[in-house]
Amino acid sequence: MASSKDDIINELSNVVQRLSLKLETLQAKVNELCKKTDCTRVKNVNKDLLSADIPETPPGSLLQDKK
Repeated sequence: MASSKDDIINELSNVVQRLSLKLETLQAKVNELCKKTDCTRVKNVNKDLLSADIPETPPGSLLQDKK
């Protein structure tokens, strides 16, 4: 049983690491776009994203609130 938990922890760690690398890449692209457009485009997109309806967390999601 411990092996299964270790496997899950290892897999989650790998996912977090990959997501972190993707976030770094995305942040670099946003910074580049911001530099090229004086941040106007980035601010507009951010405003649109923040005003959009956020969908509910799907059932079974790790992010779902536990009641």
